[in-house]
Amino acid sequence: DGDQCVGWCQFGVPEELPRIKNRKAYEEGLGDLPDWRITCFFVGKGHRGQGVAAAALAGALEEIERLGGGTVESYPDEVDGRGSASFLHNGTVAMFERHGFERTRRIGKSRWVVRKVLGRAAGDARRRDASLRGSTASIPAARIRRIAATSGLRRLLPERHVAPTLG
Repeated sequence: DGDQCVGWCQFGVPEELPRIKNRKAYEEGLGDLPDWRITCFFVGKGHRGQGVAAAALAGALEEIERLGGGTVESYPDEVDGRGSASFLHNGTVAMFERHGFERTRRIGKSRWVVRKVLGRAAGDARRRDASLRGSTASIPAARIRRIAATSGLRRLLPERHVAPTLG
């Protein structure tokens, strides 16, 4: 609360975030790579069910738009009343759909690929942003961006910053 991080959302370009669950099924139906991937959420135990993940997702989308937009992809789970979603590090399909994402294909029993285009057309952001990100070979994993949700506010955590441990 206050300035304490209560949750975060991880996003970056595919080169920064190459590992996804259900990779074989993902690659079988792959047409083109997205410009951005949203791969992970964390919400502190005492703050779950309060919209923290949705606030972090909204913040990530704002930052991606600021960086030039493009095709954004994620791999959430469909919950369908199967109890708590607190174990879902990829978020829920419903949360992404509320933010304008569309399901493109199923890659697991309950996992979907969802996509949304922000700002520029797909591929334009990758070409435009090449100088910002550097070459694929030189991108350190520590540059993965995280959006933190603090007391309902969103802010970009500095690169190489790890969200503080919740007490």
